[in-house]
Amino acid sequence: MGGLALSLAAPFGSRAFAQTAPMPPASPDEAIQRLMDGNARYVANTPNNADHSVTRNTRAAGQSPFAAIVACA
Repeated sequence: MGGLALSLAAPFGSRAFAQTAPMPPASPDEAIQRLMDGNARYVANTPNNADHSVTRNTRAAGQSPFAAIVACA
């Protein structure tokens, strides 16, 4: 019985390991523009992609950030 349950669950778990190729590195000018555009969307309360559940599994498998924000309080 345990083998049957495992074989039925396998197709559903394999999607969590699917990865897309990371985006090529952005130039410094592109990175700052993306940050400024994102901040403008945040301030205007107009998110770019409201349904994050669609890409959650891909993001959980690996991320490739284009910038790191370091701040001091």
